[in-house]
Amino acid sequence: MIQSIHQSLTAKGVVIVMEEVLDHEVDLKKCRLALRRAEVIGLFEKGGFTCVQEQGNGGQYIFKFQKK
Repeated sequence: MIQSIHQSLTAKGVVIVMEEVLDHEVDLKKCRLALRRAEVIGLFEKGGFTCVQEQGNGGQYIFKFQKK
């Protein structure tokens, strides 16, 4: 999925991701596959993105990734 997003974006394109992370208490009934904050960033970095902004509010995080 991340590779497909990367290919679809123009140079310097961005993607916004809202994700529940396990760094805080998460309702596992809603999201049993939740990752840690660092794991989410790591997946996107491995896919050719740089995290340029993040904002957390409890278990919910909003990430802004820019295409490298």
